[in-house]
Amino acid sequence: MSFTEQRRLRIVTLARELGLGVWDDARADAWLTGYVARYQAAWRPFPDAAPALDALAARGLRLGVITNGDAAQQRLKVERIGFAGRLPVVVASSEAGAAKPAAEIFLAACAAVGAEPHASAYVGDRLGTDARGAAAAGLTGVWLDRSGGPAPGALDVARITTLDALAPLLKG
Repeated sequence: MSFTEQRRLRIVTLARELGLGVWDDARADAWLTGYVARYQAAWRPFPDAAPALDALAARGLRLGVITNGDAAQQRLKVERIGFAGRLPVVVASSEAGAAKPAAEIFLAACAAVGAEPHASAYVGDRLGTDARGAAAAGLTGVWLDRSGGPAPGALDVARITTLDALAPLLKG
């Protein structure tokens, strides 16, 4: 099932569950077109993202994205927010043949940037899927916990609450 077909099915199913009548593919596609336009117009990087990426790139680090999202959409997002130059490599699960937290996707990303896993770090906002998945694959896993709330018990990965803390963390 394609990405568009998945979205269409979700829209038709939700409309039915909400009692909004019968929606056919054409009506779902029209609604989706409007939704996608508004969704894409709202894409914005966090204010700390560009300075953090620039600081890492200035140290000669190779940067990229690992995503379980749709490859084309994620590349478009990186481009539209102005980060294509900062994040030239996008490794998507649909192309890598594995999804986070599987080690294979992290190892594919390391290969794509020409780095060994033990010398690589991955930062993500999901503790298990991102940070612990990366650590299990041999990378340094970093959990970006923007909530800043109490940590859920003992952590086996680094935790930061803002990307401003990333460059100092990776110096060691």
